[in-house]
Amino acid sequence: MKTKYLILVPDGMADGPVKALGGKTPLEAARTPGFDRMAREGLVGMARTVPKGVIPGSDVANLAILGLDPARYPLQRGAIEAASIGLPARPDTLYFRVNLITVKNDLIADYSAGHIDTKSAVKLLGLINRQVVLNGSLPAGQARLYGGVGYRHTLAWRAPAPFRSVLMSVHLDGPHDLIGRNVGEVLKPYENIPHVMVMQKSRRVMSAFPFNRGRKSPANMIWLWAQGEGKRLPTLRERFGLSGSVVSGVDLIRGLGKLVGLSVFALKRSTGYYDTDFAEKRMAALRELKQKDFVYLHIEAPDEAGHEKNPRMKKKMIETIDQKVLSPILNEVSAWPDRVRILAMPDHPTSCATGRHTSDPVPYVIWDSKSPRSGPAAFTERLAAKSGRILPAFHLLREKFVQMKEGL
Repeated sequence: MKTKYLILVPDGMADGPVKALGGKTPLEAARTPGFDRMAREGLVGMARTVPKGVIPGSDVANLAILGLDPARYPLQRGAIEAASIGLPARPDTLYFRVNLITVKNDLIADYSAGHIDTKSAVKLLGLINRQVVLNGSLPAGQARLYGGVGYRHTLAWRAPAPFRSVLMSVHLDGPHDLIGRNVGEVLKPYENIPHVMVMQKSRRVMSAFPFNRGRKSPANMIWLWAQGEGKRLPTLRERFGLSGSVVSGVDLIRGLGKLVGLSVFALKRSTGYYDTDFAEKRMAALRELKQKDFVYLHIEAPDEAGHEKNPRMKKKMIETIDQKVLSPILNEVSAWPDRVRILAMPDHPTSCATGRHTSDPVPYVIWDSKSPRSGPAAFTERLAAKSGRILPAFHLLREKFVQMKEGL
């Protein structure tokens, strides 16, 4: 009997108690028969996906879930997302994560430009490439913008080592953590750094773009952050002898998947937002799991609701994941002749109170189709915390999931 492995990551699902939900977390308030079944029949605990003192980003957290210590394999998300779209890990190139954002009255108003669609975003990137990046005005090296999905994109800047050191000296937060902040005040300490100058120039160019007329959240600036060099990571085949796929609508996650040796399953209707096709993701995950050993299934929607400080939408997205993804998967794989082991956990909490990621531990649950256990009645942060132990997330894959020989 062969064992198949599925990791489900509802991004940002964990949270604290919310007044609007009667003092419950969105996970506690949601109706989740699938997650609760996993808890009753599985192993529940808490894991720390973000090491203490590290900025709680999805790059660090998902790297840890994939079984790699973020302290040993430091990797900036710009380089990860570059890998997603097939850019080579050149030693003379820095890769930046690019957001298309909305600035109103000099304040950062929207980190996603109203969740701009990919087609419109690519048109804007072409304009910025022509008028700002590729017009010969850059002080050193060669740079180019590359399109991703929705508001998430990549800038590759090839330059000599001293110049790359200047670019690396800037440490800007992601725009989702800067809502309401004055752009000039945030950028003033770095106003003479070349890529910050590119950001400011983009604002002047993009504000005049006809696409923005009448939009509530115009795409009127690019935000460059999380720059880094490409690096190689140990693959799942090298560590565990596993082949696998990643199913996600987010460049960052697809990039991490590629770096650890996973194939990227192409999705047609995945947006990384509330309107993503949940059924398409479920069917893709099941098809890949039938053919391979391992699938990493990532769903972004709860994280977006957290950033928007919308606990009711977060609750709804958790219920949608349970109804359209997890419960049908559990029902189907329960009848498979192969053993199927599923790990479900958020990568980090995304607070509906602050709209930001936190580094608090997250709940996890491991379920095995051939070896049920007796666990808690439901999958929630508080019930998982009663396990009494917080495990570093990068230990989960080896100690609690892949390497377990008999049952759980």
